[in-house]
Amino acid sequence: MQLTQEQLAGLCKGYLLPSPAKDDFDARYCPVLNQIWTFGKFPGASFEHVYSHEFIHVYMTSLQPPRLVLLNSIFQNKHVPSECFEEIVETACELYYQIQINMPDIACIKAYCKSARFPEMYSILADIWLRTLANADTAISREVAMEAAIRGLSIFLMHIVTKYPGTGLVVLKALYDIDPPIKWQKSQEIWSFFYKKLDEKIWANKDLQKQFHLAFPMGVHRSIADAIHFTASAIEMVRHDPYIVKAIFPTLLELLTQGSFVLLPVINIKENKKRFIAEIKLIHTTYRTPRVPDRLAIALKSQASELEKKQTHCLMASFFVSLVEQSKSFRISNSQDRTYKCYMNLLQTLANLLEINLDKTTHCSGCMLLLRDKYFQNICKNILNMSSSTLKNMIEIAKDYENFLLHDTTKLIRDDKGWNISIRTLKAYNFL
Repeated sequence: MQLTQEQLAGLCKGYLLPSPAKDDFDARYCPVLNQIWTFGKFPGASFEHVYSHEFIHVYMTSLQPPRLVLLNSIFQNKHVPSECFEEIVETACELYYQIQINMPDIACIKAYCKSARFPEMYSILADIWLRTLANADTAISREVAMEAAIRGLSIFLMHIVTKYPGTGLVVLKALYDIDPPIKWQKSQEIWSFFYKKLDEKIWANKDLQKQFHLAFPMGVHRSIADAIHFTASAIEMVRHDPYIVKAIFPTLLELLTQGSFVLLPVINIKENKKRFIAEIKLIHTTYRTPRVPDRLAIALKSQASELEKKQTHCLMASFFVSLVEQSKSFRISNSQDRTYKCYMNLLQTLANLLEINLDKTTHCSGCMLLLRDKYFQNICKNILNMSSSTLKNMIEIAKDYENFLLHDTTKLIRDDKGWNISIRTLKAYNFL
């Protein structure tokens, strides 16, 4: 399929290595495709540096606005420059990586500022991190606190949606003026505290309102609403543009499984005897992979009976538990068809959950807010009214993703790079 320049840019835009390419190697995380692209041979320890950095990109942006806003622009056919997120994502990623490799050496972590892609932003964020670290509860160890502090700050920063490129410094300066929480123990306390304080600051400052806003806070209401929104959007698009839906299948799978089933292709393009080879590996969920969604599903399930007694049962929490639990048998399988069968099963599960629960009464404030929203009602109907032929098309796309990965991905890379070369594909994995 011949893509327009806007479609090509939308699919291939991504988050890059922090510094300019050296020694003829480079890397990019493409959030819409959920793929890592690497180019060239990696000298010495550079291999570990490249992959560690890109995996932090994946971890930080998973099901967060820096990934989902770009995905939404594909469905809305609107250009949203990745530069709107780039400054914040890259700065948080660089500091996270430096803390991981240098803790507990704070002087070394701060000294990296001179090499950072956005030095002033790195310096400010490092100062915010240090002030937050200083307020940690003394009951937790120094190294645990160092990692928890940057994780909490990073999760919070991924909620920020800037309206123009170049706004990252404004965000961090506004954040710098907020005193960190006191005697915190967990990263969740950090991100929820800064979210509340910066939200108050935005509402009180019209100038800040013009430059950025905060996405709805991370939780089951937002994650289920996102899964429904993007599934309904894919159902609509598959009728006229199945190629795009196939290209973004890993992201659709991750949304529907609430982040519990990850399919992350890693493609390394290298030159070998005047030929270009694309070696394709996969990072994916297996029975060995510890998953945050599993732990959350267990916690929500244990709370459900108590909430029912108080008549505050959360419908979206029950959706979350069902989707995560039903994906488990596929995640722990090594069957060749596990990926598309998981997607097929959960697509039907989501439709069943909507049919059974959409008209139920709930006293959960988050659920009531969603269920009363006209747009939410309409997209739920799109899923419920999905025809058998559309369902079949969605399943066929899931089944055919490997064909796309092995044959179409290299064409995307060539078109994005403007290369007029042939690339031989080397499959270096056993199953999706």
